[in-house]
Amino acid sequence: MDNIRQIVVHFGDASPASQHALAVAAALARQHGARLSLRSVVESVASGAYLSPEAAALATQLVTEQMQTLKTQAQAQLEALGSGIEAELVHRADEAVDHLIEASRATDLLVLSQPEPGRGLSLEAMARILVQASCPVLLVPFIGAAPTLGQTVLLAWSGTRESARAMNDALPWLRAARQVELLALDAEEPLAWSAVQAHLRRHGVPLQPRLLPLARQPSLGERLARAWSPDASVAEALLSRAADSGADLIVCGAYGHPRAWELVLGGVTRELLQSMTVPVLFSH
Repeated sequence: MDNIRQIVVHFGDASPASQHALAVAAALARQHGARLSLRSVVESVASGAYLSPEAAALATQLVTEQMQTLKTQAQAQLEALGSGIEAELVHRADEAVDHLIEASRATDLLVLSQPEPGRGLSLEAMARILVQASCPVLLVPFIGAAPTLGQTVLLAWSGTRESARAMNDALPWLRAARQVELLALDAEEPLAWSAVQAHLRRHGVPLQPRLLPLARQPSLGERLARAWSPDASVAEALLSRAADSGADLIVCGAYGHPRAWELVLGGVTRELLQSMTVPVLFSH
């Protein structure tokens, strides 16, 4: 990963999930001589006619206290990293999603923790970031990551623009890996299957292509069940294959659909975010 020179990591609280994301970002920064930018952001108080002057003053005081607490926690985490790494703390009251999207325009990698129910960035916030980010986004499971991150990579391929973008954005990771499995969840070769293998081999990627059809077709009852979706079975198959192959990183296109007032994630991306067990490098 010789072209990674700066890594931005979000530190929203002192939870284990945030600490896992910071640990991964710091390890990558130290390994590749990159600068680490820790972003500690507290939501600012919305101004307007909905708050009385007294309520606005109290809310501002609460945000100030939260900012100081978070700043203290973030500084302690940076100090715990020790020497041998260039790091900065960017600390402010802001809208976290907008701040991280803007930060992605001038960095090589954005590291975030997996959405965790009840804390940190919500799934909806993550959707906006994944679809609008200008750099690859590495999502770290809230259970943590293996110390061998990026040695055994599972590269999901569907022949789409998103999967091609993810593959090309991940080339520094793929070239440095010990093993890369190019996986298509289909019994037949997907679009550009041979061409993409030749492309990766030209870049010196240690490639193992694999066609893996989904295990079985769902029954009519499963299709009618509200909890079942074809996207869930695809995400489950990816995670199952990652476990079977010992993959410590999944590379996947982030599928999303911009709409007038929202950004909606594709089903596979949403399922991976909710169920991921290894880090996933997303690119849109």
